[in-house]
Amino acid sequence: MKWSLKKKILLPTIALIVLVMGTSTGITYLVSTKTLNQDALDQLTLICKSRVEIIDVWIDDVKTLMGTAATRSAYQAVLRENTEDASKKANAELGELLKIAVGISYIHVANGQGQVPHHVESG
Repeated sequence: MKWSLKKKILLPTIALIVLVMGTSTGITYLVSTKTLNQDALDQLTLICKSRVEIIDVWIDDVKTLMGTAATRSAYQAVLRENTEDASKKANAELGELLKIAVGISYIHVANGQGQVPHHVESG
């Protein structure tokens, strides 16, 4: 089998070009895949951190709101007296508080022992 000079030079050159291009494509694929995965992970981490910060701010706001609301006389009266009239006033104020506090479904008024007057309900 005689090969001409053209075939002796052309075939190895083509094989070398195919090998180099294949290697280059493989390396590019591996590097870009790793970079894209890391970028996606970084973005998800950033989103999660911002959500955590938002939730922390919301929790602090609710704590402040509940601390302020606890000083209202209607709630203190229902814990002291536990009468029907005091319960109605407390329920009315709880209804107003729920309108202000978006995202809160229920609020319970409880004394220091954790007992909730049975006439006071919200939601």
